Amino acid sequence: MPALQLRLRTTCSTCGHTIPLVSAHLPIACPACDAASPVDARAFSWVARERVTERGATEGTTLLGVAEPSDVKCAICGAVAAEEAIERGLVRSELRCGCGNVITVRKVPDGIDRNGWWSALVGETSREKPAASATPVAFECPECGGALQVDGTTRTPTCTSCNTRVHLPDALWRALRPAPNAEPFYLWVRGDRSDGWEARRSRALFVSLTVAGTGTALAVVAGIAATASGYGAGTGFSDVELFFSVLLVSFLAAGVLNVLLSPKHHLT
Repeated sequence: MPALQLRLRTTCSTCGHTIPLVSAHLPIACPACDAASPVDARAFSWVARERVTERGATEGTTLLGVAEPSDVKCAICGAVAAEEAIERGLVRSELRCGCGNVITVRKVPDGIDRNGWWSALVGETSREKPAASATPVAFECPECGGALQVDGTTRTPTCTSCNTRVHLPDALWRALRPAPNAEPFYLWVRGDRSDGWEARRSRALFVSLTVAGTGTALAVVAGIAATASGYGAGTGFSDVELFFSVLLVSFLAAGVLNVLLSPKHHLT
């Protein structure tokens, strides 16, 4: 199945906490301090390159982790999702596994995949801002002693008595907003698109190697013929120069053909 399993993370620029990404939904909020992460759509450029191959984060990027070729699997039972099921899920925004697990499916945002090569993001966990807790916790304002009813919607609630913004301690915040599990999700491409891309790449490599090999053989033949006929004498053009001239032209032709025939790697 042509997909990349994504295990991604970033580091909060405010508190230094490691933030596991369970989706490509932006912006990303730090589970420790609730600050917005600097990760934007451009940070996914190394992930969204064409071709289903293993890759890691590039130097200097704010988005860390690995992307590995994999089948799309249910996080609960490990069942492999068929391509037809993902296609249907792309229409419905979800697919249902036989175990009852609901797996999200959505089109890859243009900002993440600027070239439109990938078909879907599968298995993301929602990172929407949590709703208010059904059982708010009473907390004493450290400034005036007034009672605060905190519900996890913000880490810095405002005291209604003295109008002070209160920073909730770690233990209370984590109880209200537990850190998400670092579940992988998937970047999926249709099989015909992936196969076509690989076929064009193989064809371009075959043609360029054939041209390079033929050119090398011609260069050898031309050098031998020039030596045997004494072509270099009186022309100011040595046999060695003739050999390397033919060789250079053939290699240049092979390189040009490879560039023209290969599927393009777009830089983002």
